[in-house]
Amino acid sequence: IAVAVDTSGSIDAVLLSQFAAELRSVVDDVRPARVHVIWCDAKVHRVDTFERDDAIELKPVGGGGTSHVPVMDCVDAMEEPPVALVCLTDLATAHRPEPPSMPVLWATTNPGATVPYGEVVAVE
Repeated sequence: IAVAVDTSGSIDAVLLSQFAAELRSVVDDVRPARVHVIWCDAKVHRVDTFERDDAIELKPVGGGGTSHVPVMDCVDAMEEPPVALVCLTDLATAHRPEPPSMPVLWATTNPGATVPYGEVVAVE
C-alpha cells in the first residue's frame, strides 16, 4: 500500500502525531507486504519504503502549501503500483481531476470536505 502523509503548513505537531498513530494502526492491522510512505505538501519530498515486519521510522519533511496532484502522479509512476492509497490529510488540498489507478481512502480531520474520487473517513 501507499500512505501519503500531508506535512503542509496547516498540519501541526499534534495532528502529525495523530497521522503517525493511524499509519501504524493500518500497518499493524493489515500487515501489507510493502508500505510506501509518501511525505508531501505541495510536492513529494520523499518516499520511504518499508517491507513487512520492518520497524517503521517516521521522519516527516515538508511544511509548505498542499497539493495531492504530485502524490497521484507519484503512485501512478511506481514500478510496482500499490493496491491502495491512503491519504492522511486535513483535505485543504488541490486534487488531480482523474483518480490514480488504485482505490483512494482519504483519512481526514475534515470528513465533511468534498473529494473528487475515493472514500472519506474521519480521523479522530
